[in-house]
Amino acid sequence: MDGTSGNCAFNVAGRLCPSSAGSSTITYNQSFGTVTVVTVGSTIASFAGFDIGATGSSFTMSGGSIVLQKVTSFTSDYLNLASTNSVTGGTIQIGNASTLASSTFRVNSSVPVFNFTVSATNLPAVQLVTNNLTIGGTLSMSGGNIDGATNNLTTIVTNSATGAVSRTAGYVNHKLIRAVAITGANYLWPVGFSTNYTPATYNFTNLTSGNLQVLAVAGDEPNIASSAINAANSVNMYWTTTATASAASTNYAGNYAWPSALNDGTVTAGSFINGKYNTGWTYTTINGTPTTTTLAFTGANNFGNHAIGNCRTATTANAGADQIVCGTTATLAGNTATVGAGSWTLISGAGAITTSSSPTSGVTGLGVGANVFRWTISNAPCTATSDDISITSTSTAVLGSSLTIGAGTSSDYVIPAYGLYNYSWYAGIWLQSEVGAAKQITGIEFDVSSYTTPYTYNNLEIWLHQVTNSIFPSASPQINLSDMTISKSVKVATVNLSIATNGWQTINFSTNYCYDGINNLIVEYRNYDGTYTTSGYGSGEYDSTPSISRAAYQYSDASFPTGTGTRSNSRINTKFKY
Repeated sequence: MDGTSGNCAFNVAGRLCPSSAGSSTITYNQSFGTVTVVTVGSTIASFAGFDIGATGSSFTMSGGSIVLQKVTSFTSDYLNLASTNSVTGGTIQIGNASTLASSTFRVNSSVPVFNFTVSATNLPAVQLVTNNLTIGGTLSMSGGNIDGATNNLTTIVTNSATGAVSRTAGYVNHKLIRAVAITGANYLWPVGFSTNYTPATYNFTNLTSGNLQVLAVAGDEPNIASSAINAANSVNMYWTTTATASAASTNYAGNYAWPSALNDGTVTAGSFINGKYNTGWTYTTINGTPTTTTLAFTGANNFGNHAIGNCRTATTANAGADQIVCGTTATLAGNTATVGAGSWTLISGAGAITTSSSPTSGVTGLGVGANVFRWTISNAPCTATSDDISITSTSTAVLGSSLTIGAGTSSDYVIPAYGLYNYSWYAGIWLQSEVGAAKQITGIEFDVSSYTTPYTYNNLEIWLHQVTNSIFPSASPQINLSDMTISKSVKVATVNLSIATNGWQTINFSTNYCYDGINNLIVEYRNYDGTYTTSGYGSGEYDSTPSISRAAYQYSDASFPTGTGTRSNSRINTKFKY
């Protein structure tokens, strides 16, 4: 067929085809006019309505239109496999006013088309068969969808003009590739899936020209679990963007739209975020306020899978309990982030954090006094959570002082150890108001009298405990202190104590004790000597006022006492060295 001059319409009641299916070659040349095929019908199952099925055929089109009015009984309604072809103009139009409602036209063309139009009347649709559909001019969609999903075929628009794709109805159901070359203008990809129209629009601030494929996919993005997006509060679809032919952009804006039925029922649209996955997640800046069906963004960098949803709330940060340490090192005790990532920072004071991302990082170089560290758990771009911990260091710089509590002259043989028995136990409580602020206790002194000859207590253990109780709770307190709320129990010394003169006796600790300045303090004496003498031993001095039950004791010849002791007011005069 050769139509090269004049203005005419050529209507074909049935099909325009060669005499033999698939083998008869033809030459087709059109530069004007309108050729409408299958105006009445075609029930022959071996020919398309427009049929150039022989690959040796020639097809030239520079103008005019080919209109498909009705579908056929063949596997294609538009078939063009001409191996010799030149397409510089013209339009392939799907449907017209006489097309039956909701008809689906099957298009199989290895030859590019220039303009491809889906008519608005009666919503005709297109299904791609065997070959991708390549459009060199414009794609105009006013009717039904172009289905590439059924046969995994792609619609390709090679014209880089922003207006090369227009749409008032219908969408491309599967991959749509557009040539892109212009900055500062909107490119539309009218894509969707199933019954959902989910278009994407991009506006490039900078751009390396090439091709950009967009595909709308049902369901959550496969990597959403590693993102800041809450999969349970998201839009149940995502857009894949794939660059070819060197296309690239490090800064572009865009818009997405989708039916509200794709939202999880619990979403808060106004706080949607937009994430892009490409080996890892990055997040755009939201432009304006998203709605249940639209989101605009800026600041996207290159391409990947785009997903939308509400933030996954970062794990609530817990920096752990405040600490008091003796010296200049400590171990932090933050909680492990199950959502987001944690990081330590120094807020005030001094200290070097060993591994800022570790919840249990070490800290060195603490300053004397309070040092505040903050544990922050972030799940950007979502709101971070944080919590502070204060680590008070007594350091070694304050050593060399002493604190005397008690100056009384009353005496008691059972304190701090009873020399008439093989074994004895004694403990006293000193209040925080007496001991004062946090300190590193390095030893104690206690006051004795009535020793007549040098007397030795072998295997005498000194233990320190912190306690919330201010008195021993019963007249028969537990020797193992199980009836009290104690913490930080430390054996600070084991000595063979020889008392040669009366007065203050000194025990230096082998393990310094870090007192927190918050709790009360118990000093416990465990006498494991195992022998005794009937003379030479003496007593401890204590203050008889006030008469408060802040001491307890027990003794035995058979073995070290267990069970219960006896509560008393005989709290020995003590100096704390620090």
